[in-house]
Amino acid sequence: MRLQGEDLKHCLPANPSVFFPLSGELKRKAFERIMGVLDRQAGRRDTTATAAEHWSALEERNTGSKRWDRLVARYSGPTESKEDGIRQRASFHNVGNVLAQRPYTAHTVEGIQYVVDLFNPANELEMPYAGAGETVVALLLRELEFGTVQYRLVQNAPFYRIVREIAEILEPECVRGTYSMFPILVAYLEGRLNPKRPWELLFPLSVLTKPAALAPSADLSTCRTTNDSLALLWPMLASPRFRGLPLARLFKKVEVWDENRILVQVWNGLESVLRDEYGEAARTLGMSAVQELVA
Repeated sequence: MRLQGEDLKHCLPANPSVFFPLSGELKRKAFERIMGVLDRQAGRRDTTATAAEHWSALEERNTGSKRWDRLVARYSGPTESKEDGIRQRASFHNVGNVLAQRPYTAHTVEGIQYVVDLFNPANELEMPYAGAGETVVALLLRELEFGTVQYRLVQNAPFYRIVREIAEILEPECVRGTYSMFPILVAYLEGRLNPKRPWELLFPLSVLTKPAALAPSADLSTCRTTNDSLALLWPMLASPRFRGLPLARLFKKVEVWDENRILVQVWNGLESVLRDEYGEAARTLGMSAVQELVA
């Protein structure tokens, strides 16, 4: 029986996350290099688990047999007493409980705790979207200082260095960051989103890839693909003078990684607030925004 409602929410990470969809499997060497990035940025690990133990746990996760509800049952009891609240919080799928249940390593850098996991391995969530079950590395983000991720992420330079270095290692098809995947998955289940891959949406944080229309052999004037808008706007996004252009008001952060990749972030952090800016930015780029899927 397919997961629905609160059962689905229980199986999704309750923390903001950055996703790296891969064209193949996650290799151990790549994982170890990611651990090296986090070790270098943090200076030490927060947990006693080793990288080898973490890797073994990810290999198990990759089979789809270690879904959260098979480790921790969703709490459905009373919530009136303090003890009830403690039991309920102990079942949440958040970074603190993940570290208690899985032998993962964790690293803290400037108020954010980072944990490497997988998203929907082997389609454990039984989702109907295209590509469900593909390898997607998830970088879970835990706020250790209030607002660091939700409201002040643009001020956290190490975060962007970490994301970029991980992307350089994994060479993912794209990079996407959001506060929750729940609205997206519910939209699939309710038939409000066609079965395309979720990574085609504009997330609060997205690394955009240069459209094929801008290849040297392409004629931009005859381009009629769904990437028309992005193709037309790409030179402005990539411009060193971007902050002086009207388009700049749509994004709190634009970071050119190279000639083929640009990171854009619509607001100051990965928040759950439904701002008009998300939809406006998505329409400008010829995309749809994650926030527009909230029922």
